[in-house]
Amino acid sequence: MTWRRAQMIAPGLDIPLNITESEELPQPLEGWVRLRVERCGVCHRDLIDRAGRVPFVNFPVAPGHEVCGVIEAVGSAQSRWSVGERVATFHRDACGACAACIDDERGLCERAVQILGITIDGGYSNHLLAPDSALFSVPDTLDVRLAATLACTYGTAWRALSRWGEPQPGDVVVVVHDAARGRRRLGRMMLRIVAAQLAIGPTRRVGGWEQAVALAQASARSARRCWRRRRRHGATI
Repeated sequence: MTWRRAQMIAPGLDIPLNITESEELPQPLEGWVRLRVERCGVCHRDLIDRAGRVPFVNFPVAPGHEVCGVIEAVGSAQSRWSVGERVATFHRDACGACAACIDDERGLCERAVQILGITIDGGYSNHLLAPDSALFSVPDTLDVRLAATLACTYGTAWRALSRWGEPQPGDVVVVVHDAARGRRRLGRMMLRIVAAQLAIGPTRRVGGWEQAVALAQASARSARRCWRRRRRHGATI
């Protein structure tokens, strides 16, 4: 089986990605797994990385941190993951023991060293090596396109509203425009979800994950309906 990657070889948006092929698939070390990539989102951060605005990119490297795939090999029998499981990625690993991780702030982990698309190859590939701690489980019923973008695209809007903004029902919330128009639109849709979240309690309760998945799927359907309406009326997306 051929391993294909589209890698950045140097900073610069005018430099094409370089397609590499290998007849041997990479083998995961202890604490790592190998995924068969099903979907990979394209994030604005990919452009930032390609433009050279991150000083520690480990060239050559494949971009892409919004990945959903199926585990096809594990680095050790003690892995928390099993072959055949569907998972998606966070953008980097986490130690699970530092003050940030203990405070449920894995994105601020003080000891994380592996960043998808920056220090290690990301999902612009048909197979991906990833640390065990950079993954979360995905139900088979969840669309892989949504699962791939759940932690980054949806997670950014969700975190801003639920973790820091903490809006209450009836509050006026301003969603500020920026270059990431998808997140602005998601932010508006998430306002409805936050209100529901406040009503039903934390998603960490029993059944909370299923509730969060249902809400995310509903918001994705709403986005698709909005897109179709705009297309019918000739609006520019």
